Amino acid sequence: MSVNDRAGLVLLVGILTGCGVSEDPVSPAPSESVTPEAPRTIAAPPLLHEPPLQQVHDGEHLQLPLEPLFREITASSGMTFVHDQGCEGNRELPETLGGGVALLDFNGDGNLDIYLAQSGPLREVDGSEDRSTAVNELWAGDGTGHLKFLPGVAADTGYGTGVSAADFDGDGHVDLAALNWGTNGLWHNTGAGFENVTSAWGMAGDTSWCASAAVLDYDGDGDLDFYVVNYLDVAPRAHLDPELNSMAPGPHTGYPHPDRYPAQGDTLWRNDLDSASAQFREVTEEMGVRAVDPQKGLGAISTDVELDGWVDLYVANDATPNTLLHNQGGVFFVDAARTLGLAYNESGQTEAGMGVDTIDVDRDGDLDLFVTNLDMETNSLYLNRSFERKRGEGLEVPPTPNRLSFRDRTLQMGLAQPSRGFVGFGVVFIDVDLDGDADAIVANGHVVDNIEEISDTRLYAQPNQIYLNDGSGRFDEAKGGALPKGFSVRTVSRGSSIGDLDGDLDLDLVFANNGGPARVYEGTPPQLPHVFLRLKGPARNTEGVGATVWLHFKGAPTWLGRMERTRSYASASEAVIVAGMPGELASVEVLWPGGKRDTFVDFPEGFAAKGGALTLRAK
Repeated sequence: MSVNDRAGLVLLVGILTGCGVSEDPVSPAPSESVTPEAPRTIAAPPLLHEPPLQQVHDGEHLQLPLEPLFREITASSGMTFVHDQGCEGNRELPETLGGGVALLDFNGDGNLDIYLAQSGPLREVDGSEDRSTAVNELWAGDGTGHLKFLPGVAADTGYGTGVSAADFDGDGHVDLAALNWGTNGLWHNTGAGFENVTSAWGMAGDTSWCASAAVLDYDGDGDLDFYVVNYLDVAPRAHLDPELNSMAPGPHTGYPHPDRYPAQGDTLWRNDLDSASAQFREVTEEMGVRAVDPQKGLGAISTDVELDGWVDLYVANDATPNTLLHNQGGVFFVDAARTLGLAYNESGQTEAGMGVDTIDVDRDGDLDLFVTNLDMETNSLYLNRSFERKRGEGLEVPPTPNRLSFRDRTLQMGLAQPSRGFVGFGVVFIDVDLDGDADAIVANGHVVDNIEEISDTRLYAQPNQIYLNDGSGRFDEAKGGALPKGFSVRTVSRGSSIGDLDGDLDLDLVFANNGGPARVYEGTPPQLPHVFLRLKGPARNTEGVGATVWLHFKGAPTWLGRMERTRSYASASEAVIVAGMPGELASVEVLWPGGKRDTFVDFPEGFAAKGGALTLRAK
């Protein structure tokens, strides 16, 4: 969230004294085995239409004609949630970051629901103890894209930044975490409703400012642990302190710079819910996390940089070096970001990291990383060089094993120029056009609400973006007919989440906006063969979270990715993998956390050629 061109924030003496408008319709400035699964709604349209859409050639590679890849359904869905920053004129820094969203099936009816973080008002500033109007909201889905608000359900009253979701106790019901400025809230899904178990599960003592969290099985014991990403040590009314704000106690014409506050260290919590203590136990020190210099964390994703089954963790930090917690066999972490080339950009500079996701973007057999950053920087694509082809070699040439390292290839892969004018937050990799490779959706929105008072080219509310992968890891920004109309509306977006809200076996999209309404989009990809995959992991990992998955196709490159819930920024997506089928599916290979590996080759009749929904269970 930090601004590299520091002079800009020093000049924040604009007219505005409250929070800015979060939406603007004006166009942007350039800048034990295999289980078949049915769709979740009886009225769902058919999965596939044959023959597939005709392909056209653009002079370099084959593409499908670009129709809108999403359709906005916010109004028709019934969603009316509006995020409240809690602005009261004091320019409290937490006002700028809130807005997270999680997708989950909370009641087991087979339909996805939406959980959203709420922020204001700031109790500590206005003196009020009543936050009944500022609670997180749960919206129940009916499987057709319609939503209904359920008041009082998992209604966390903390000042929310984000949310997370996972089945922590392995009972088959997805639990919720409210990520707050102050004490986080843990909400246990009993199957009959939610109960607040923050104290009972041992996490009530953590009062840091949590921006995001990662769910991972770092020790391979079959349950899900919890990594809390903390940001700054900002006390209420800190902006009024002359030692932190050179203009205090004068007019509050700008938010204080994050550099004025110390970082808060992240924390790691081991899941001991099946033990006598039945709690999460903090293992930050014993696992080596406390030995890592505290950074200003905003986003995190679990990954597996060397594909050994031991889950690693990448943390995007704000104007401080990014962190790669390299898992040493489940007993210790070491920060390998500097040695692996993941701490800084290609110029050796820190950037304002916020959202993060991981997948094999160039289809060379290893997992790459993508980080969103501030405007006047660029977003960052770090390509894993564990396997690498020589320059000019196509996907038909097998990659060559290399030393484990990463390289910032943002410019070379076409992502630098189109991201330079935007402040990126949430990012999700998704095969939006079902052509078998990983595209990216980035949620944008500035953090300085009066940025337009000091700049002729920078915007507060910004359009969101879709970047289409040409199959080799090079991206082009989707424009024109490929974009839904809603993407032309400028918003102050933060979190983003993907999942199948309407039961048609493709991925839909939700943006959480800071100081504005959430927006819901129905996926409308070409009707091409694709895999809709769920996992049932070992032990209590009921959704197979943290597994690495290979989809091997006959005569086509392998798809490699991760089964993740927590990704993007301050958000959680459905635990599902959706990928287009560039050829007949030969096998699915799954590497579970801890190193156990399963290969699946027997599929329902017709599935290998046409795709559909599939659930794979650990053997």
